[in-house]
Amino acid sequence: MWRSFVDDQSTSDVCFKVDNGERIYAHSKILTASSDAFKVSLKSGMKESFRVKDESLKRNVMMIETPDFSYDIMKLMLEFIYTGELKELDLYSIDICRDLYRISDKYFIAELGTVAVTEYRKLLTPQNVIKEVFEFGHLYPELCKQCTSFIQLTKKEIDPNDIVELVAHEAHSNHVLLAILQALIE
Repeated sequence: MWRSFVDDQSTSDVCFKVDNGERIYAHSKILTASSDAFKVSLKSGMKESFRVKDESLKRNVMMIETPDFSYDIMKLMLEFIYTGELKELDLYSIDICRDLYRISDKYFIAELGTVAVTEYRKLLTPQNVIKEVFEFGHLYPELCKQCTSFIQLTKKEIDPNDIVELVAHEAHSNHVLLAILQALIE
């Protein structure tokens, strides 16, 4: 039932403008009940949110610009907020799980973060784990923790050449390299 209210323009009072300029609609009461970040953003008029006249709706809405996220990720987050679940998790890619974790981190939606991390962990492989930890481990300690734990379990299957190749290109991630080496040694 609640899923039908996601992106419902007829009853919404909040509009998210996502990375490509598309818009997705939501309800301030549901958002503020689900996250302190939304409560602060919608109540205090932070720079990411402002009241605008939505010409397609012919009324004012709170606009929240979210250039870091796609329409699909924003919709999945809203579906989770409205229903408490994500449908068809087995169809998600590691990129989607990572982005769901990122958005849960930004908006302080712990339950979504837990689901995203659980699904992210299932998608780690000996072939992608080194790249994942180098690209995102320094930004998101919880993802780094999942990657290093996975490395410990599968270190015999990881190609050392993958590590050497990434170290050559990602020299700025010394603490991530240290985490990988510790996982391989333990």
